Formats: sequence, C-alpha cells, structure tokens
Amino acid sequence: MEKTVLSSFAPIVTGISPKEGPPGTKITIRGENFGQKSNDLLSVFICGCDCTLSADWKSPNKIIARSGPEKGKGDIIITTKQGGIGSCTVQFRAYHETVGPTKESAVWVEEAPVHTLSWCRRSLSPTSYQQEDPLGLSVEGNENKMPEDDLNELFPNGSGDLASKNFNSGWFLLEHHNSTNFDDLKAGLSYLKRRVDAQKEGQLSFLKSNVGSVIDQIDMLAKFKEKLEGDLKGKDEFGEELEIKIQISKEEACRLFQEVLTKREKADATRNALTVLTRFKFLFCLPSLIEKNILKGDFDVVINDYARVKSLFGDKDVVVFKKALSEIENRIGHAREAIKKNLEDPPMAFEDYLKLIKNLIHLETPGDPAWLGIECFANHLLVSMNDLKDKYLVLESSDHSKRNKMYFGSELYCSPDIEKHQSYKTIVLSMTDFFCNLMRSAILPHTLQGINQKRQNYGVWSTNGLDIVILWLPHCLRYFLTCYSCFVRIDLPSNVLDIFSTLLLDLRLQCFSTIFKQAGDSISAFYKTENWVIDIDESYGGITSLPKLCHSKFCDVMQLIHDSVHCGEAKEVFLAENPYTKKEIFTLVHQFFNNFTQVLKKLAFDSSDENSERPTVVSQLIYTSDVSKNISFKTVTLEQRLLAVMCNCHYTAESVLPDLFEKMKLQGFKIENEFVNNTKNLFTTLSSKIFDQYNELKCDPLVGTIEPSMYVLHFDWDKNFEPVDIKPYAKEIVMNLIGVRSELYKVPFPLVYKIMSKIVDTVAEELARLMSCVKKFSIAGNIQARADILSIKEATKLYISDKGNKFYEEALNSIPLLKKEGHILCIINYAIIVNPFVWSSLYLLV
Repeated sequence: MEKTVLSSFAPIVTGISPKEGPPGTKITIRGENFGQKSNDLLSVFICGCDCTLSADWKSPNKIIARSGPEKGKGDIIITTKQGGIGSCTVQFRAYHETVGPTKESAVWVEEAPVHTLSWCRRSLSPTSYQQEDPLGLSVEGNENKMPEDDLNELFPNGSGDLASKNFNSGWFLLEHHNSTNFDDLKAGLSYLKRRVDAQKEGQLSFLKSNVGSVIDQIDMLAKFKEKLEGDLKGKDEFGEELEIKIQISKEEACRLFQEVLTKREKADATRNALTVLTRFKFLFCLPSLIEKNILKGDFDVVINDYARVKSLFGDKDVVVFKKALSEIENRIGHAREAIKKNLEDPPMAFEDYLKLIKNLIHLETPGDPAWLGIECFANHLLVSMNDLKDKYLVLESSDHSKRNKMYFGSELYCSPDIEKHQSYKTIVLSMTDFFCNLMRSAILPHTLQGINQKRQNYGVWSTNGLDIVILWLPHCLRYFLTCYSCFVRIDLPSNVLDIFSTLLLDLRLQCFSTIFKQAGDSISAFYKTENWVIDIDESYGGITSLPKLCHSKFCDVMQLIHDSVHCGEAKEVFLAENPYTKKEIFTLVHQFFNNFTQVLKKLAFDSSDENSERPTVVSQLIYTSDVSKNISFKTVTLEQRLLAVMCNCHYTAESVLPDLFEKMKLQGFKIENEFVNNTKNLFTTLSSKIFDQYNELKCDPLVGTIEPSMYVLHFDWDKNFEPVDIKPYAKEIVMNLIGVRSELYKVPFPLVYKIMSKIVDTVAEELARLMSCVKKFSIAGNIQARADILSIKEATKLYISDKGNKFYEEALNSIPLLKKEGHILCIINYAIIVNPFVWSSLYLLV
C-alpha cells in the first residue's frame, strides 16, 4: 500500500462548500498547494471515489469538482506532482436521495416498488406513491425530529426509508415518532399486526384471484425462452465479431495513448529548450546583435560583448554552448573583415586609423594589425596616383574624332589611305556595337541572353541595383536620344544607326513597361483611398471616386509616355508598329485595367472589416429580443459596397474605357476591337459576380423567412376561419421587397430591374413549392391562399419575368378550384382586402 507523502508542498483541503449532497453535487474545494497550473493536478478523490475527470483547477487554492456515486462521510484527497498525496481537515457527507418517478437524478437509482402490503393490483395515480405510516399514527404535529447527523452516528449505514434495503426500525421511530408516547406505539404495533394477519392468504386463493396475471407471466417466459434459443444459435459469429471489435478498440486506444505520450515528450523537450534559451538569452542572441552592431559600425559594443561571452562561457564543455560560441566566432570574423575593409577606404584622420587597429587587436585578429594598416594606406596612395594618370590620359585623347576628319580631309599634311575607309567603318561599327552592348548589360541585361559566348566581355552587373536604374530610365532615354541625333547628323552608315535604333526601341519598350507597371502598382493601392462618397450619375447611378481616379491616372501615364517614350527622329520605328512591341504594349495596358478590377473586387468581396455578426433578414412574425443582440452596423454595409462597386464597373466599362481608348488613338496607337472587348469583359465579368453575390445575400434570407412566417402559431390551411385580410407573411414578403428596392435608389433602372426580377422569381418559386406541399385546403384556406398569392403577384408585377409568371401559375394551380359560389366569394374577398394593399405596395415598389 502506498504511503502518503507529506511535505511542505503537500496539498491540504481546509474548506468545502457544500458539506453534503447527493451524487453529482458541485463542490468548491479550498485549501493550499493545489499546484501552479492545471497540469500539476493528478487526482481528486471524494469519499474514496475518483472524481478527477470532473475536477476543474482554478488556482493554487481552489478546485471545483463533482461528487461521485459513493455514500457516507469521507475525506477529499488531492494529489499533485510536487506535493504528492495530500490531506484533508474537513469531511463531505454523500447521501442518496429518495428518487420519485418525476425527480431528476445524477446517477442511476433503482426504482423501489411501491409496497401496498396486498396482493391486489396497485393504483398508478401519483397519490399512490405517498407512503402511509405503517403504525397507522398521525405525524402531522411531530415537529421535534432528531437531527440526521445524530441518527448517522447511532445507526451507521442505516436508513429510515421503508423502501431501503438498509431500513432500520430504530431510525424510523426516532425520525417520525420521537414525541409519540409508549401507549400509542403499542396501539400502532397492534394495528400493524392486524394488517399483516388480514393480508395473509393461501397459495390457492392467490392463484385463483390472480389467474390472469399468472397466465400472462407463463406466456412471457415462453417467448423469452424462444428468443434466448434464437440468440444462442448465432453465438459463435456474434462472439467472433465482438472479439474483433474489442481488439480494434484496444489497438486504437494504444495508438491514441502513444500519440499522447509522444506529444507530451515533444512538449517537455520544447519546454526545456525554451527554458535554456530564456536563461542564456545573452549567449544565443549575441550573433544577431553582433551583425546589427557591425552594420551600425558600433565595434566598441561588439568588443565588449565578445569579451564578456568569452569570460562567461569560454571554459564550458556543454555542446550547445560550444556550438553557440562557434557561431559567435564566425560573426567576429565578419567584424574583423569589416574593420579591414574600413582600413582600405579613402584617407582618414590618424586617430581613426589608430582606433581601427586597436579594435583589430582587441578582437584577437591573427597577424600584425598595425602593419596591415600601413600596407592599406600605401596601396591607397598607389591607386590614387594611377587614377589621376588615367584621367589625364583620357583628356589628352579626346580630340581623336577631330584627328580622324583631318586625316581623311588631307589636313594632316599626309596623303590619306583610301583603303582604310572600310577599316574605319569596321572600327565604328565594332565600337558602336560594343557601346550599345555595354549599355544593355548595365540597364537592359535581359536583352543580352542570346550572346552567351561574349556575355562576360560586357560585364555582369548586380541585379540588386536594377530597381534604382529603372527609376532613371526616362532620364537615360533622353540622353540616348541626344546621342542618336548626333549620329544621324554626322551621316553614319545605316547599319550603325540600326544598332543604335534597336537599342532605343528596346529602351523605349522598357520605359513603357516600367511606367505602366508602376502605374499598375499604384492602381493596386487604390483600395486604401476609397472613402465611399457616392456621386449620383443620371445614366450610371451612384459611383465613387475610383473610376475617375483610374481615368486620371491613365491620362497621366499616357502623357508621360508621350513626353519620354515617343520617337523624335524620322528614322526611328514607332513602338506600336513593331509586332513584338505592339503585343507587349497592349498586354501592359490590359494588365493595368486588370489591376483596377482586382481593386474593385477586393472592395466588393473582402469582408475583413465587416462584423462577423452581420444581421440577416429575420421574420418579424417570429422576432425575439435576442435576434438583434450584439449586432453593430457599419457605416457602409456589404450590400452598399456591392452596389457601389457594381455601378463603378458599369461606369468604367461604358464611359471611362471608350474615352481612354480614344486618347490612345490620338497618340498613334491602333486599337483592335478584340482588345476593346477583352478589356470590357474584365468589368462585365466582375459585375456579374457581384450581381450573383448580392442576389445570394438578399434572396436566401428573404426566402428563408417565408415558410416560418406562413405557419407561425401553428397555422393550418385546412382550418375554418374568416378571411378578412392578407396574411402577415404576404405583407412581410412585400415589405422585404420594398426594403430591397429602397437600397437600390442609387442604382440605374436596368440594374434595378435585373436585381428585383431575380429576387421576385426566387420568391415566386418558394411560394409554388410551399403551395404544392399543402395536403388539403378548407374553403377559407383556399380563399386566403389565392388572395395572398394574387396580392403578391399584383404588387410585384413590375418585376415579374416569364419565369416568375410560371412559378405563380404553379402556385395557383396547386390550390384546388372552388365551386361557383366559393369562386364568387373569393373574388369579393380579393376586391375587399387585396386592392388597397396592392395599390400601396405598387406605389412603394416603383
């Protein structure tokens, strides 16, 4: 038997609430050392019953648990990881209540039969469950009862309940007849004996009086025997199947338990790793800190940290520490290289040189840092002198072109060699080709992919600087144009000009691509500037500022292209005339408008800023106060956003795009109809998606309220009633449609008709379905149903399509035809109760 471990961390229970109760009682346990977290709690025993599964750890001093099915007084013992098995200074008394046929119980309680002390059939009325006093004495005035705690001490494990198996007569007398005198008790004993003697009967007389019940029991036993024999025939198959199921359950339990153990081991390992990382945070974070300080140039901080970590962890043999120190040494190597690189920079003050050399010494740099500084300074002097020499040599040879003209013009006092004209052309061609390829390598490296053999001759520039070069492309283009104009004026050969014009064409295309890509990126950020201020247009409804911003942005781009990209010389090829560049240009323009549609799509469908509890249509007939609880409305709802974006798409496709395409034509771009249609399709496709989304938001909630509203208060079409008005569900349908129509006041009428027609068709389809499900109509129900459907149809006739008319006809055909008198009555009721409602609804739906 395990011994109780008592220590300073052992849990102690000092208080409970309540102190007694039946099984399932919620007990608040208070005390000390219940663990620092819920995982520290191992077990909770109440009166010897394991109640760990129901235990809820709240704090180191509080636990809430539910009592088990045990009975009697007992301790509450808590076991934790740190303290082991604890102790208890209070006790909880568990008892089983007498459970009647209508009382709830947390555990299974065997229902005791009601003893009537007779062989006759007992009554099943509720009054028959009330036990009479077996002594025939009245206990109405007996208020002086003995406390239950005293009775428990006198009669352990006893009970005063006549139906209990632990019934104790002494308990019963002390509980119910504590004040009854002895003579009355003797009289009660006599009464009990007379009742017992009066109820004794022989077996034969009992069988005669209960022959029907005995025969029923024999028949039941025979049926039970047949059922048992039938079950025994398939015992082997059932046993094998049960064995397989048990084996599968066992394997699954082992698998789950193994998974839990694995997760626990991983969690422990992660926890230990985090503990080490937290405790030695300085060591593990030092490599990144060294890198940051190197970038800042704070080498003094690096030296101090390095000295500190060497003194704290330099003599440790832990593998993790050694690995961290190795990484730190690598970073210190980077620091040494950075300081050496600073030594090679242009001249600095003597104090700065001295400081860098001292830093190298403190970082334990191999070699002689002082001599390294002297060598770096000497090398810098040599490079400076060579640069000055090259500079002046270039200035001296700058009149080479002038000399060439003088040579071929017989101005150099020598006869020109005519055979060198071809060599000169070759030199000019090779120099031009080399120059253009150098420029391509610097700013257009992707155009040199076809000359892999000579690619290295033109230099390979780092791609990290291309983003900066792109910003300077228009400026570079202007300088290239100036250079090209000079070449044209000096009448160079056409093959030389072709090389340069090809470079200019590629540069113009790159500028065009860069400008449009930057504009596309700017367009993609337009969703951040949307303020949802609606401007009403007579033809296109309520639009926001985005389409006009897009129009303005595109005009600015075209103006910039006209200023920087359009050709300025007669011999140049226009971008739109080259098949390859023409395709690239229109691809970029298409991408520009595609980015704008993505912005509109994000504004329409991105619901990240919407309340997750956005209100839906709820029937007013079944409304409760909880429906609108915790619902907050945004200034711009999802439906309003969808309508605004739909109008923006319509306005952009029909107004903005034609105007922008005209501006492109004025600048010389030939726009084909296929490109126009593809671009418009971007906006029409998005508009169709928004239309479907809006209809889904409106149709589903609206249609979902029809059936509950129709059958509210258990309404039945087969009941007899007097039709005096349109049913509330019909009014609610029309009011909901009016609500939808009111939201569309900023939408052009063609879109209004399209949206409303779709919703009305859906409502008509739902009415047709509901009418087809009705099994039987009374005359009043027939009149009421026809009046309701006809009123809804008449009120929504402005938006009914052919499809909707078919659904309304199906709904009316589902209602049986009345006789002539009923038909006349239906027409009279329709004229009286429908017409005013229809005319008022038509006025609101227009």
